[in-house]
Amino acid sequence: MGKMRGFTLLEIMVVLAVMAIALALVAPNLGGMLQRLELASATREVASALRYTRSRAIGAGRPADFWLDVKGRKYRAGDERKIRHLPDSLRVHLKTADVQTAGGSAGYIRFFPDGSSTGGQVRIDSDGATRRLEVNWLTGAVRISGG
Repeated sequence: MGKMRGFTLLEIMVVLAVMAIALALVAPNLGGMLQRLELASATREVASALRYTRSRAIGAGRPADFWLDVKGRKYRAGDERKIRHLPDSLRVHLKTADVQTAGGSAGYIRFFPDGSSTGGQVRIDSDGATRRLEVNWLTGAVRISGG
């Protein structure tokens, strides 16, 4: 009769203990990583919407607005009817000229057919991290900063 192969109960318990310790060390970092990914994704989406609005103004030959409600964390790009929402865990701020406010917590950045804009800045905050989207008034270019 041959020797039986397998793991002893002690070996299995040691492996499970090591895995539990590793999970306990990694788990707290997962929450922060998910928030950073959520912030990066939201920033890219808003930047894309700003660039879309600029391209619509140039293509249609008439001004187009990027509208943002900071309290409701929602926005609309150009001539799109669909309102898009940002995650509840993020805080949004809009810095623009006073004439670009749409009352209350909403405002907009207008893009013109020549590519220029009224300019402004959208800031998106998560716990411990901030991203800024800066819209150049002369060129209408959108630049992401922060990390």
